[in-house]
Amino acid sequence: MKKKILNIGSITKDTVITGNSQYTQIGGAVYYQLSTLNTLKIDSDSIILMGEDEPELLREIPSQANVHPIIRKNTMRYTNIYTDDKRRVQKAYFPKDTIEIEDLKKLDINLEDYFKAILSPLSPYEIDFPLIKYLKDADIETTLLIQGYIRHPDKYDNVTHHKWENHEKYLEYADIISSDYEEFETAFDVKINDCDMKAFVEENSLKMAIVTKGSDGSAIYTKDDIIEIPAVKTDKIVDSTGLGDTYISAFIAKKDESTLFNAGLYASICAKNKLENRGALKTSKNKIEKEYKIRLNDIGQNNKWNYDGQ
Repeated sequence: MKKKILNIGSITKDTVITGNSQYTQIGGAVYYQLSTLNTLKIDSDSIILMGEDEPELLREIPSQANVHPIIRKNTMRYTNIYTDDKRRVQKAYFPKDTIEIEDLKKLDINLEDYFKAILSPLSPYEIDFPLIKYLKDADIETTLLIQGYIRHPDKYDNVTHHKWENHEKYLEYADIISSDYEEFETAFDVKINDCDMKAFVEENSLKMAIVTKGSDGSAIYTKDDIIEIPAVKTDKIVDSTGLGDTYISAFIAKKDESTLFNAGLYASICAKNKLENRGALKTSKNKIEKEYKIRLNDIGQNNKWNYDGQ
């Protein structure tokens, strides 16, 4: 019986600059996802693309995580600069490497073990649509993070965002897509509103589109419903890199055992706990589950439409 989650993407060497603080750490959407799934004790495997130039990054991955490296020449690098007004400026080096179907076969990945896959490219080159189709054809529910397809470095290595011109052939094999609201509007050249989002999901034969909105929470769009999820607030803001990746992995892990609203709330709690510490999610599953139950009880008393995540 299929029971595992497979997540795929590049790990990166990140430099994070906030005010007068600067530090270097492992990064990449797949890293924050595998760390979240590991913390939540979810049975999962991770296929990570990395360079032979940064072997020490493997030592920063939780030892309990099941990781399958694909080694190329150079590691992807990101610099995340957080400005005083909470904006993020990014610089990046993108190797033009692609994770191929043949790579999975060489790793002896048995697709019969998996029922969900999270694909998280950070560059336009990393995950092409044949790989998504390969997973979809194996009856695996595919979740695609779209951020990498719209990112292009200029001649100064500043990351610029552009419309995703050939998105149709990728979405044909995706079940769920996820991004923040600015990336979504840029990728598809649309303005997010309820009617258009329902139509977008239906026209692209998606199960749902998940859009994160920072301190305004998130929204889950299906062809029939819009589920608004509050951000769970905190005054302890330490490191916001990887929040969306933490959210989506927690949501995908939770959604089949609860309502979409409850899964979104659970994911928002995980993101809040990640925000309060540097690096990936470190809060124990027991503590997260306890907070989840308390907040569900609060919602039961106040109703979810008036819940503000405080």
